[in-house]
Amino acid sequence: MNHGLLIYSNDDTLIQMVQELNNECDFHFLIYTCSLANGRGMITAFSNYDLVIVDLDQTFPDEGLEKEILHILKNDRARTQFVFMKSNPGVNEVREFLKAGAIDYLQKPLTNDNIYYLLHEFKKEIISEAVRNAISLNGKVTSYLKSSLAYDLIYGSIKHSKEIWDRCMFIGLSDVPNTAMVMHIDDFHKLSENKSKQWEHSIRHEIIQGIQRFLTETVNEMLVAVTDADKIAVLLASHLKSSQREYKVDAKNLAEQMKDFVVLHTGYSITIGIGNYYEDARNLHVSYQEAYRAQENKFFAGKNTVIHIDDVAPFVNEDETILNYDVIRLASRVTMGDFAGVQKELTELNELLFSQDHLNPRVFHLQIIDILTTLARAAIHGGSKPKEIFSMHAEFDRQLKNLENLKEIKEWFEKVTNNMLDQVLINHNKQVLKSVQKAINYIDLHFDQPITLEEVSSHVSLSANYFSNMFKKTTGCSLVEYISKLRVERAKVMLMDLSYTVYQIANHVGYNDSRYFSRVFKSLVGKTPSQYRNSLLRPGYKKEETKL
Repeated sequence: MNHGLLIYSNDDTLIQMVQELNNECDFHFLIYTCSLANGRGMITAFSNYDLVIVDLDQTFPDEGLEKEILHILKNDRARTQFVFMKSNPGVNEVREFLKAGAIDYLQKPLTNDNIYYLLHEFKKEIISEAVRNAISLNGKVTSYLKSSLAYDLIYGSIKHSKEIWDRCMFIGLSDVPNTAMVMHIDDFHKLSENKSKQWEHSIRHEIIQGIQRFLTETVNEMLVAVTDADKIAVLLASHLKSSQREYKVDAKNLAEQMKDFVVLHTGYSITIGIGNYYEDARNLHVSYQEAYRAQENKFFAGKNTVIHIDDVAPFVNEDETILNYDVIRLASRVTMGDFAGVQKELTELNELLFSQDHLNPRVFHLQIIDILTTLARAAIHGGSKPKEIFSMHAEFDRQLKNLENLKEIKEWFEKVTNNMLDQVLINHNKQVLKSVQKAINYIDLHFDQPITLEEVSSHVSLSANYFSNMFKKTTGCSLVEYISKLRVERAKVMLMDLSYTVYQIANHVGYNDSRYFSRVFKSLVGKTPSQYRNSLLRPGYKKEETKL
């Protein structure tokens, strides 16, 4: 709820100070201003505001106005509170206003601190009143205020130490938190998979209860806040130590005990990241960021561990990805159906991928997704059905989000790439046979004409290079060799008919040069066309052919 604040003054500097501090410190007051020249018209509206700041430093246009304000103070029982200010107030004047019910009387000129404490005290009074009202209606208000303070500290929303101290005291803490921890619920996504939000909440609630029970028995001073579906932040007030090293040792020992306590009493394991100790509570958001960064290293260290930020090497190569050359080369082999080559490339890729040290887990996940996306695209180009590949890719993406460390991802990656390649192989073989058969039919119809690799590959809607490799693997010979063999077989049939000359036969089967035709024929048959024809005329030829 926003509360109205009226500044009754012509002092632009004062008005600006109040407005700037209201915005900077997130007091959330609705600021209104009123010129003294219009004062009499505003007096009757004072009750519309929670706080009225009256500047008495300037001359009132009406001498009775000050007395009228005093009269309102003495007789009005509304919730409006008044603050007065003046450069050189007299003692009796101050006493008179305070006696009448003003909450403060300030001497000008004012500083930022004066204004801050004024607004802060007023805000605290509003909160106190809200708490007093809420306690009678809701016993959970203290828990709410603790969570509110925890979030403000985690995200660095509080800029004044006094406010932190006041709010800690108000909710019953005897000391101000100085160390942050982040608890990551291990295997949370697996535990909550296909479950309701209520189930997720029950897991978090059970773990939080375990944490609070343990800390109540040990340190007692703590704030707890849920920062993500699987993460819980804990802010602790560590006891005074002589060095950062002692704070680290103490925090790690406490975290180890807490981790074991939670597993024992809830059955759930947690990984705990610990940030550094900071004497100034305004730096707790830095400790929280460190703790978050520490728990991310469960990616390398594994689950059910305690990790202090000082034991973690900084992430390196934040902008690096797998070399495009490697991925493209792999994709090319998938598209061509070179599965032996694909396995070789994957072996090399695995060594490169899983030997990276201290790479940000988020970057690593992007690398995995990039590789799988490239493989999926290559599979579709190689003849796999897009719908099946898209479905597999979506499922792989979902599974990857549930994996929390490098070991799990390595085992999973080998499995899913093999599954995808099996799918590609099945569809690839079908597609290859269809494409080769289509090409052969085309060649049978056009063998007597000049035929190029580009022409045939275009007919089957494949790239020339890919089609050439695919055709040779399927038929055992290159496209040129296949066309030559087909032409020679057709020529052998025509050579049986003595009415055709060798020159005519060469033209009929697609050769414009009879001498070149003779060379090709001899390379495949072992005889020139004339020698082959003469051999047909030998006695007993027909008998041998029939027998064969």
